[in-house]
Amino acid sequence: MWWAILSVAASFCWALANVNDKFILSHWVKKPIVNVLAVGLTSLLASVVVYFTQPLGALTWFQLAVAIVAGTAYIATNLLYFEAVKREEISRVVPVLYLYPLFVAGLAAFFLGEVFLPAKYVGVFLLVAGAILVAKKKRFRLKSKKAIAFAVLAAMASAVDVVSVKYLLGYADYWTVFFYASLGGLPLLLPLLVWHGHKLARTVRTRGAKIVVGLGASNALNTLATLLFIAATSSGYATLTSALGSVQPLFTLLLGVGLARLWPGAIRENLDHSILRQKFLAVCLVIAGVVLIT
Repeated sequence: MWWAILSVAASFCWALANVNDKFILSHWVKKPIVNVLAVGLTSLLASVVVYFTQPLGALTWFQLAVAIVAGTAYIATNLLYFEAVKREEISRVVPVLYLYPLFVAGLAAFFLGEVFLPAKYVGVFLLVAGAILVAKKKRFRLKSKKAIAFAVLAAMASAVDVVSVKYLLGYADYWTVFFYASLGGLPLLLPLLVWHGHKLARTVRTRGAKIVVGLGASNALNTLATLLFIAATSSGYATLTSALGSVQPLFTLLLGVGLARLWPGAIRENLDHSILRQKFLAVCLVIAGVVLIT
């Protein structure tokens, strides 16, 4: 059960980062690419810290190639999400992203041999359904076909990242995997820094210390969540750890409602009676899913 605790802890950290990001995007940053660059740079900084503080193992050339796939998929997930939200409202894009545990289940069965009894897959489906219900608003009609395509591709890229990391964990400890996967994103991150780095620099100059602290807090939480998730995946199945990560939107909802109550105007949460009924059903599905997969 240790993998389940770590996976839920990772989801909670990601939820905290999501709420903080929502505030930042609502008040300080209008270009999400700034967040993407900040995520990549923070991951690199964390890898430097790991390099000097942890004993690292060696990987073969093939394993290094898989690490590049994992790191590139991680950055690509954020980029594809960015392309989706440029064309459609965030509230309509996010539910599509929570399809990623289904992609993980398929890839893990094919590449890792993770095959379970039907009850486990029912649990995965219930968790995904619950996550989508928590995340979606009243109407779930995407106007842009390109937004749908980018959101689905983001979910697929996230699944590739998870399965690649799980493969590497069969040969190295999670500190080593985190280090090489973080560096693996460089082939995609470096061109992004060349093309869009001035936007990050301009944002820091314009907003000053508060944006540095805000982005730093979000990305520190993201990095911690990534480490917790890798640790969970090292002791559990990729399919089940990713499915359990579907509790993240539930945490995001609870944190968002709490923040909206304590600090009105920070973020907006629409919770009329029909929305509350939908969220209650979502919670029931999530609980049922957790029971089945654990």
